[in-house]
Amino acid sequence: MEQRGARTWPRVALMGACVALLVIVGYRLVQESAGDRDLEAFRAKYRALGYPVTIDELKEAHEVPEGEENVAPLLLAALDRIDESDVDYDNIPILGNVEELPPPGEPLPAKIVSESQYFLSINEEALGEIRQLIREPHCNFPIDWDNYFHMEDIGRLAEMRNLARIFALRALILGDAGDGDGAIDAIEDIFLLGAVEQSQPTYISYLVGVAISGIGTAYVETLLESVTLNDEQLLHLSDVVRWAKARHNPVHSLLGDYILAEHWIDNMRDTALVDFMGGPLSLMMDNAYVLAGLEAHDARASRQSLDSYLELFQMPLSEALDREETLNTPSYYTLFPMGKMRESGMIGRSGVGFLFARYQVLYNAILASLQVERYRLEEGVLPTSLEDLVPKYLDEVPLDPYDGGPLRFRAVGESYVVYSVGCDRVDDGGYDFEADEAMRPMQEIAFVVRRPSTSTRLKLWV
Repeated sequence: MEQRGARTWPRVALMGACVALLVIVGYRLVQESAGDRDLEAFRAKYRALGYPVTIDELKEAHEVPEGEENVAPLLLAALDRIDESDVDYDNIPILGNVEELPPPGEPLPAKIVSESQYFLSINEEALGEIRQLIREPHCNFPIDWDNYFHMEDIGRLAEMRNLARIFALRALILGDAGDGDGAIDAIEDIFLLGAVEQSQPTYISYLVGVAISGIGTAYVETLLESVTLNDEQLLHLSDVVRWAKARHNPVHSLLGDYILAEHWIDNMRDTALVDFMGGPLSLMMDNAYVLAGLEAHDARASRQSLDSYLELFQMPLSEALDREETLNTPSYYTLFPMGKMRESGMIGRSGVGFLFARYQVLYNAILASLQVERYRLEEGVLPTSLEDLVPKYLDEVPLDPYDGGPLRFRAVGESYVVYSVGCDRVDDGGYDFEADEAMRPMQEIAFVVRRPSTSTRLKLWV
């Protein structure tokens, strides 16, 4: 009996192994078949919307049409010529160590003005060239198509953000001198610079572009606090902000980033995987990951999750905000290197809908505030509510997507705030004008115009 049992166990083990193998093969076939169908549907959906959906299409879209010029090399060369070597940072705001400015309505200290003007003057030629280049239709920075991590972009992105701060300094100094047109042009430069980065097919460039645009929105506030703009200037600034709002769309960058990541994963095989992930064990794990159909599962999960995020930007903001709250990062086989990589990529994209909504609401608050300024210019007083602007200045009061009501307006003396309740849906007043320092409730999205009767010294945030 013992001898017979000893002969039976190998057969049972073999049968068990065969069944397990069939299950694995079957699982892989199901995942690959479903993945192939999903991939074709995904590509057809976004190709119909005009987006590149393969690495070859992405490369082609990034190329400049024949006969036209890509100004990116010229822009990078001009950036290299900006000279900060002979700068007194103790007397330059935004770029330097000056952390506070006088209250609105008071002129900047003479030392700050002179040092800032000196810095801008020695870089006038390079900045002038950059201002022209960012208005050209094609500024496509080089991309290493086989390296998803974009490490070579980090230096450029830091320089571009610093350039936005230089334009902000220019807006500040021109506004202090009462040159409203020049200050508006400088703010437009900031938004143009942000749009250049947002147009690149990588998510990190999009995020830096959004940060640059945030500098632009901050200096619209500063301009309104320091200069009384005429109606023509307010209309021009409205057009600038409206243009920036229209360019704020992450779909191109999210899709491009996804395509680059999948292309990188496809190439991370054999020796490349061994070198990158740390040895033959990682290669064995990756082979098992692919053969068992786990890679097909994770690729499909990643694509479906991305599609859910991309759909947010095709629906009303209020609906998109409710929808994003229900989105979860899918489950990946993170024991395997490539599964972990896919999970990390999707975690990096989570929250992009909230970021998009936040800026759309902020742009709406700015546009409403510019109409408040037009009302004040004509009537001599602030409105009591945004309803006072309808229909002469606004067709309707913009809605707050977070609670479905109108954007809030609150005036204190000559100062006011236009704001959204934000993601906690609690109205905290938008801004505390009586505080010693700028106090914005963290959850609320507020555009604040502070004037002398209610303002203290201004903190510099960029």
